[in-house]
Amino acid sequence: MKIYKLKSIANVALVISALCLLFVTPACSNRKGLPIKPKEGIKAVIDNRPALQLVKKQHEHELRYNWLSLKAAVETETNGENQNFDASIRIKKDSAIWISISPALGIEVMRVLITPDTVKYMNRLNNTYFVDAVCKINDLIHADFDFYMIQDLLVGNSFEYYDDDRLKTSIVDNNYLISSVRKGKLKRFAHTINTERDAVQSMWLEPLNFKLVKLRLDEFTSQRELTTVYSNFKAVEDSTQLMPHTINMNLKAQKTIVIRVNYSKVKLNQPQEFPFKIPAKYIRKQN
Repeated sequence: MKIYKLKSIANVALVISALCLLFVTPACSNRKGLPIKPKEGIKAVIDNRPALQLVKKQHEHELRYNWLSLKAAVETETNGENQNFDASIRIKKDSAIWISISPALGIEVMRVLITPDTVKYMNRLNNTYFVDAVCKINDLIHADFDFYMIQDLLVGNSFEYYDDDRLKTSIVDNNYLISSVRKGKLKRFAHTINTERDAVQSMWLEPLNFKLVKLRLDEFTSQRELTTVYSNFKAVEDSTQLMPHTINMNLKAQKTIVIRVNYSKVKLNQPQEFPFKIPAKYIRKQN
């Protein structure tokens, strides 16, 4: 089980948005999503469960794959400025994330390749490229992020930024809520200084399939708030696995960043290529 630093979670949204905004100057499936909520008039059996049992159930129902291919329509909004583009995303689990970005005309303008320790991009608009350690991107945007965070965020798998012995559970709006701090203590906690626990993580799980439907992180020291909502769950191809086809992220920090992702096509466990040949005429972009 990989545990991340609490202070790093909100930076995931910042990093993805930074990639979009730095690199780039809704197609929807006709297929009906499988319901993950009870049908009208039918209530799911939901009872109090220990936090560790819910975390275990969540892991059991996560999307499991070795390879993943995604087609997405992406919309970003930063302080009122909107950008829209299509993205082709290929993932080899725990190894590489490849992203091709195209505007409405369908001509690729940007290609990105992220591995656990390296990030590369080609900007076809100005014939430049960038290759460096992931930490260099962190320096550019003054934030920390992790390859594995982005990988999980893209498919709605869980974030494990907590100590298991500090988790609390409750039932809210017919969903399980797992929180790193008791709900009643949040207001008081926000006005205290605690360098060891300066963030509160909350995860909402629906009770039928234990899928993550909402993630929220409040960082009090840095005054940042990240809320991610997952919806439009559908079975991936012919499997019984469910994956969210709509993701809405909202990061409130020095800037307010909103990212909306709608997946139109998902292919599971089909080996992919990650072409990334840099033309000789391209100029390397320096930090």
